[in-house]
Amino acid sequence: MTDDLPPERREGGRTRRAIQAMLAPAILPAYATSAMRILRRRLRGARRHPGDATSICRGIVEACWTGDYFAASGGHFRQFWIRDFGFSAPSLIRLGHGARVEASLAWALEAWARHGRVTTTVFPARVRAPPRIPRTAATTASGSARRPLPIQPHAR
Repeated sequence: MTDDLPPERREGGRTRRAIQAMLAPAILPAYATSAMRILRRRLRGARRHPGDATSICRGIVEACWTGDYFAASGGHFRQFWIRDFGFSAPSLIRLGHGARVEASLAWALEAWARHGRVTTTVFPARVRAPPRIPRTAATTASGSARRPLPIQPHAR
């Protein structure tokens, strides 16, 4: 009966490949950094942002900015996820973070160009980043305020 199955389905071949993929040397550093963040959060507790709702939201946006790109979260998911970034970019621009949105996109484009492919997720440890934009930067190099990019609503 097992002779009728393709080789990858015989004797747990699919399971073995899945385990090998999870233990690939390229992914192990991501596991280690995630484990450290989880342990730190377990020991210290969740990060709390003081103030009213507006202050809390500002704190969360600041926590997501790494200096090079907007991470998916200020805690566990420190990678760049293009889907999440795409959802949040229009709002970030409206909030005055246009320079950071552009820097995030430049960072991701550079990573994709270096690796020769576009992926859904970019791991920061695998990318040499362009120059950092300070946390307070909302201006161009000349010091003038950056004009927000026009946002087009989705067609329904």
